[in-house]
Amino acid sequence: MRQLSTLEITAVIEELKNVEGMFVDKFYLVSEDEFRLKLSRTGEKVNISCKLCYSFNKTKYLKSADNHKSTFESAVRKRLNGTHVEEISQINDDRIIKIGFAKGETKKYMIIEMFAKGNMIVADDQSKIELAYKQHEFKDRKIRVNEIYKPPEKAKITITDAIESRMPQMLNEILSNADGSQKLIKFLNSNVNIGLPYIEDSILECGADPNSKLSEINESMLSSILDKIHLKTNLIQTPQPIIYFDAADGILDFAICPLIKYKDKKSQTKSSISEMLDDVNYGEGAEQAIPKVNEKAEEAASSVRKQMEIIESMKERVEYDRRAGKKIFENMAVLNEVLEFALSQRHITLEDLKSKFPYLNITGIDLKDKTITVDL
Repeated sequence: MRQLSTLEITAVIEELKNVEGMFVDKFYLVSEDEFRLKLSRTGEKVNISCKLCYSFNKTKYLKSADNHKSTFESAVRKRLNGTHVEEISQINDDRIIKIGFAKGETKKYMIIEMFAKGNMIVADDQSKIELAYKQHEFKDRKIRVNEIYKPPEKAKITITDAIESRMPQMLNEILSNADGSQKLIKFLNSNVNIGLPYIEDSILECGADPNSKLSEINESMLSSILDKIHLKTNLIQTPQPIIYFDAADGILDFAICPLIKYKDKKSQTKSSISEMLDDVNYGEGAEQAIPKVNEKAEEAASSVRKQMEIIESMKERVEYDRRAGKKIFENMAVLNEVLEFALSQRHITLEDLKSKFPYLNITGIDLKDKTITVDL
């Protein structure tokens, strides 16, 4: 089954605004990349399910959590205990969900990245990362504890740009340097961040071929397509959730409005996006939509992933030791001076060392272990 698009995430966030104000009862790590948040208020209980990249919705299917202790699960529970949901929002109009939790003056944020392989992060009110389900380091950002959370670079044209009618002018500026030989659908999907299903449907609604070359599309046709994309943003407030089925009654696809390419397929409308995503991921037909994984193969793959994580950790340690060794070598002369001075003294304190070597950041001395700590 495909990942959620930006438009779908924007719409489901709008739908879930009614859980704001509810208290956190418990957080569960249900299985790998799958979480559940149990919320309540007087006379109402709600469970929100999240499969990284694939679902974020109210659920009636309460899967039991895996029978293993998770330090991540425990750490999240500790931080969210006694809080209430203050706000559910979106970062940069992208596939990033931000849930604000509050308890008195204390605020925490859960940031759920619903792209690539997905991630879940807990940060403080200054966006400093306290927990990360997956730790990564990219060219332009780091997802690591104590780093400031930084989202990926903002898309060229966002949903807000489309809603506020800035899209045509922005796209014209991009078109001036565009390669005319590229496919229309690829060009629009890489520049307008709403999601491939809705880009494709907007093109088909205008009677154009999504695989046409950009140079083959005249200005009038492009304007019509952009008008259709603009209208798709109305689905945020008035979605029309629908599930499509293949000939064997397995789930083929889903959307928040009818899609032209599936007009001849069997379909089923749903009353909410949550109901749609719940049935797609857990209901009848879900198993047919998501191929079963061979358990032994999955165990082997999991083992490989863990080994790769260990290797990455070892690489980081080697790099740290290399840098530390280089620093020590570069400062060997002055470090020897510190050692010689310390050995020549019968009694020595941290203040003595700082007074003797004011140009060094000497942070500690342990006479019992015979160690001196110098920050280079």
